[in-house]
Amino acid sequence: MEKRFGISGIVLNWFESYLSNRSLFVNINDMRSATHDVNIGVPQGLVLGPLLYLIYTSPLAEIINRYDLKYHLFADDAQIYISFKTTDVTTSKQRVEDCVAEIGHWMNSNELKLNHDKTEIMLIHSSYRNKPLIDDFNIELEKFRESSRSLRSVSNELLSQPRTITKTYDDNKAFSVCAPRLLNILQLNIRKSSSV
Repeated sequence: MEKRFGISGIVLNWFESYLSNRSLFVNINDMRSATHDVNIGVPQGLVLGPLLYLIYTSPLAEIINRYDLKYHLFADDAQIYISFKTTDVTTSKQRVEDCVAEIGHWMNSNELKLNHDKTEIMLIHSSYRNKPLIDDFNIELEKFRESSRSLRSVSNELLSQPRTITKTYDDNKAFSVCAPRLLNILQLNIRKSSSV
């Protein structure tokens, strides 16, 4: 926190005491489990939880930047963006694959889990394109999926299947003419974003 964010002195000491010497137990019907030390994680349900999680996961921004991709990080969610020409499908796919793989490795080594069931790809392209890119842009997630804890499951046949979203408006009009109608179908939080 001190090197990356400049948090020092009393504030750093406060964060340290907030996150140190924590323990937990389970109490069900007046039956109490043994007490266990908690060395990782952030107490849930408190105002500081999302902020501390973003601080903890801030290295993800450095990983994504290494691959020259754009991104938005939310409390426990990330969106990665890439714009490319149709002639650059192979190299763009490789950049995204490598970035997601490195994110997966970082998360595994930092006791976090990348949720493959919620990992999706959305391709937006002109309706004038003859062959859809969707077939060329399957991202293989298996190569970084590692099972180091019993709660994780492993499937050797996992390949992310991009979710196809198809919206066509006035095939013979420019995107700038159709954009306002397309904007209305986007989620509210994306519409209010200052940049995409």
